[in-house]
Amino acid sequence: LPFNWFGHAVCSPDNSTYISINIQNGGILELPTEIIDLVDIVSLDLKGNYIEALPFGMGAISGLATLNLKSNAFALLTSSLAEISSLVNLDLSTQQSWSAINIGGSFTDLYQLESLSLSGTLLTADGLVDISDCALLTHLYLSDCDVREIPAQFSSLTELQVLDVSKNYLTDGDLDVVAFYPKLRVLDASSNIFENVPSDISQCVLLEELNFNFNQLKHLAVEVASLSTIEILHLIGNQIISIPTAFTGFQLDSLFWKSEIACNPGGCECWPTPNGPQESPCSCGDGILQGQEICESPQGSPNCSVETCQCDYRLSSVGTCLADPSAPTPTPSPTPTPSPTPSPTPTPSPT
Repeated sequence: LPFNWFGHAVCSPDNSTYISINIQNGGILELPTEIIDLVDIVSLDLKGNYIEALPFGMGAISGLATLNLKSNAFALLTSSLAEISSLVNLDLSTQQSWSAINIGGSFTDLYQLESLSLSGTLLTADGLVDISDCALLTHLYLSDCDVREIPAQFSSLTELQVLDVSKNYLTDGDLDVVAFYPKLRVLDASSNIFENVPSDISQCVLLEELNFNFNQLKHLAVEVASLSTIEILHLIGNQIISIPTAFTGFQLDSLFWKSEIACNPGGCECWPTPNGPQESPCSCGDGILQGQEICESPQGSPNCSVETCQCDYRLSSVGTCLADPSAPTPTPSPTPTPSPTPSPTPTPSPT
């Protein structure tokens, strides 16, 4: 490898040049200026080093599409980042929460970006940097960035398919921008302070996974029920006390979300079904929160009824026992017909 680096590399078919270099956790303190001579590199993975800055002239690597700088020591990203206009995938995230990075206008010319991860970074003193020019973005990760609002300029990111804004300080009204994301498939807004799911979520007609774990939801928005494409719905750690009748017959990939609704301090009053409301669990054991406990009766039937394991759903440890819709309906045993009582033999009259 060049510069006495230790890692992995992929060369061109004639071994004349490097195409991909992977040096994760290699103890690199700085990038030599000669790196710009590796003009044929397509992928550069430098995750887990101690790099504080990028050398000027990085734009000379005109085909660089993937750059992984996760968990380095950046404090300032100069215009050298903006020079790499060929970037498609960029990871600047960190595992140290709120590691301050002064990015400035570094995204201004990155028009080809499709995936951007800034999780764990405190981007600027004023909040989020402007990435509105990155109109081709499909994946955006802003978890644990001390985000207080999503700027209106983000409405230009109409190609977004995956958006992660978990572990921030977002509340009602801060995520209305989702109305401009008709291609969104995954939205993770867990660990914020939402009291309501944004009503504009109904515009995300391709949404498959929605995560609002650990917020302050009290009700399940009826707009969610209009999304026929949802397969996974996360609602653990809220204060949901009821489920709208609009969710009657609502189909998801599994029954797991019903158990997650049970894991709310307020519990659930009822679960709407085509045949009317059914009782549902009001609390759940520790096992459900850890995704570990599966309760069954001693006979292995999903219709459990023992005291320590009464469950409405397969992952719920407390509740009223209901029939599993996937289980075969037991055939009732025929009621035995009582044998006719023989007439008593008449006693002969005495002569």
